[in-house]
Amino acid sequence: MSTIDKLNGVLSSAISSIDGIANSAISAVNGVLFSVISTLTAIIAKGTANDVITSGIQGTSGNAACGKTVQLDLGKYIAFDGQLTTANNQNVLGVGITQSDLTLTASFAVLSVYPGTADLDPYGRGQALAACKLNSNQALVCSPEIGVGNVFKVLSYNGGTNPLVLDSTFNDGDTTNLVDRFPNFQVLKVSGTVYTVASTGLSRAGAFPYARVWDIDISGSGSATSRGIIYPMGTSGSGNGKTNLCYLGTVGGKECFAIFYAKSTSGAGVAYYAVYEYNTSTNTLVETIGDTLYKSGSNSFEGFVDFKIEDGRGLVMFVENSVGYLAGAIYNGASFSVGSSSTWGTLSDLVRFPAICQYYNGQENSTSQFIVGNGVNSNVSGQTAKFNVFPVNYNSSSNQFDTSEYNTSNSEDVLVDSGTTTSFSGAIHNPFIGTQNTEFGSVVTTYRDSVGTFRGQRANAFKMSKT
Repeated sequence: MSTIDKLNGVLSSAISSIDGIANSAISAVNGVLFSVISTLTAIIAKGTANDVITSGIQGTSGNAACGKTVQLDLGKYIAFDGQLTTANNQNVLGVGITQSDLTLTASFAVLSVYPGTADLDPYGRGQALAACKLNSNQALVCSPEIGVGNVFKVLSYNGGTNPLVLDSTFNDGDTTNLVDRFPNFQVLKVSGTVYTVASTGLSRAGAFPYARVWDIDISGSGSATSRGIIYPMGTSGSGNGKTNLCYLGTVGGKECFAIFYAKSTSGAGVAYYAVYEYNTSTNTLVETIGDTLYKSGSNSFEGFVDFKIEDGRGLVMFVENSVGYLAGAIYNGASFSVGSSSTWGTLSDLVRFPAICQYYNGQENSTSQFIVGNGVNSNVSGQTAKFNVFPVNYNSSSNQFDTSEYNTSNSEDVLVDSGTTTSFSGAIHNPFIGTQNTEFGSVVTTYRDSVGTFRGQRANAFKMSKT
């Protein structure tokens, strides 16, 4: 045998050995990766409820309240709460919350984020408060000030009992298009210190649904630059129906979202939608699908969806006549379709104020499993108001959700009122569900007691069963 043949034999043997080690290592790594992906099966326990914001924010029956909670990171949240009267110059308070399994720890002090400067009712519709996550330590909050514009504030929270820190305050100078009635924020893109934020809500006298985009620069003293606002209904007549933003992600190189809104002179009505694309290169907001009928009836968009399922696919959630509706929405850059709605709720367990989040499966936020919760009116004398949390699965092929676990043995009443009632669900407007890990999550919501008195923000943790 020649020297070359001997060398080739050694090389072949060595390569074979290396390949064997590599394949074994890859197999081992894959085994570890696959072993840590969890599947949610049920909500099985809860902690002890906490009133995380009460002082200075409680009101009497009939006074509208507004609140919004955002998740900065796994198990780390910021909650905002505002009390509305018929006057301007209202307070908005904020508190940080950190979760450790079934225990929630709040900031040692509540921060007055808008100390008597929030005009929460600029057009006579009220609840003009929005917030969203910026990064793992910072959140953006917005409320209007008549004659000034939409006032933005950036806050930091480092977890635990650490206080919220106000980093900056600035406004967009737009005194004509003040946000009103549950504006819904969504970050479309981040470039350095600039966050491109989309919003829907009601604006202008008469309260009309809109889609708009700002560039929010959080460097230095901060700035908000309007990049366009479009009213799909126009600005004649009157609006007042609630709205919701359906985030669709990046499609065809554009940042896309739809807005759903109720055409009505009250909070609920016939549901319509419109679809928008934002070009981050040209800073151009375009309406690609205009004012389109979606569903008849008296539909109320009472809860927000703060995420997309994946690029080109989002979801919409709402309530009609105390029945919950959840549907997937698909956009390909040319057409927009909404799947068949999954429903939940009955005459004996009326659905109010739903919330939804993605289940964290140990690696990422799931695109097939979700956690849904809502206030429940029992409609039976002597029963308590509660907030029921349950697992939901999503089939991307059929574009349908399975909501059958609502109010079953696989769900949990995470919040329960201390008194009895048949008129109130406890939770009100924009409840929040967040996650700490594959086993624990939490609920935070603006809350009212059994006689309708607002008590600020109430929170509780819950435990999940997984496989």
